[in-house]
Amino acid sequence: MSMPKPTVPFRVLRDPAPQARLDRDGPVVRANFLVSWDDAFRFANEAMGYVISPGGTTIVRVLPWQYPDLPAVFCRSVQIVPIGAPQGVAVAGVRDQYGLRPGEYYTHARVEVEFGVPSVQEIRVPDQDPGWRIQIDPQDPIPWVEMDIEHDGEVITYAEGTLVYKVSKKVVPFRSFRRIGVATWMVRIPQLPFMPWPIWRRYIKHINDRRFLGEPERTVMFDSFRTSSIAMTDGTVQKRAELRFLWRELPWDEVIRPEDGLPEQVEIVGTADPLYRTADLRDIFRVIGL
Repeated sequence: MSMPKPTVPFRVLRDPAPQARLDRDGPVVRANFLVSWDDAFRFANEAMGYVISPGGTTIVRVLPWQYPDLPAVFCRSVQIVPIGAPQGVAVAGVRDQYGLRPGEYYTHARVEVEFGVPSVQEIRVPDQDPGWRIQIDPQDPIPWVEMDIEHDGEVITYAEGTLVYKVSKKVVPFRSFRRIGVATWMVRIPQLPFMPWPIWRRYIKHINDRRFLGEPERTVMFDSFRTSSIAMTDGTVQKRAELRFLWRELPWDEVIRPEDGLPEQVEIVGTADPLYRTADLRDIFRVIGL
């Protein structure tokens, strides 16, 4: 993972001079650069950063261009304006016939680059998320993703005679209910250079066989995921993915015993098959280099 500046020759323009503003979304800087018209689109693509896959599930991420001295500020948009006409090209009456390909009419381009704070955690720098505090588990962070949580509840039933009153120790003579915590975790990956279905399908409806994002084993399920297409600055198409995990306060493969109200792990009768298969859910991200 790297964040180099564009490799093509360029220089900063003094007119218009770079400008900066500060708002609720963080600092925004606009600067103009002069490049050869032949290099303009390569300059833009390299400034915006990109994700490629040399083969298999290997992913190479080149971060957007970082603005000097502002660690959390990166290139997020580019505007290209062609300038300069070559010598010997007649302008009158034939202008519309030129400029359709790089170098046909214009010699250079003025490229306005806007630098700002990325909208998601696709970039990991100390000043952007110190200590990984906006991750679900700061001790096991997953970079390049955005995480959101929706908390809810689930009602479990205790049969008559399985609870007692705390002081009198008398048996509660009716069914009782308890609400336990459940939550939906949405994890979004903004760029993938391949379709992840072949590598993720094996984990669907599996629960964690070890601690995952700070939660004990068998309490997190990989429920589902969906993908959509996104166009890149170089004209290629990549995928974005949204993964859905379900967390449950009690392990997913435990139920409440009716005779005493205690939870116990279960299996499918006559088969010894588990209610849910287990897996190391962290591999879902390791396999794509996260």
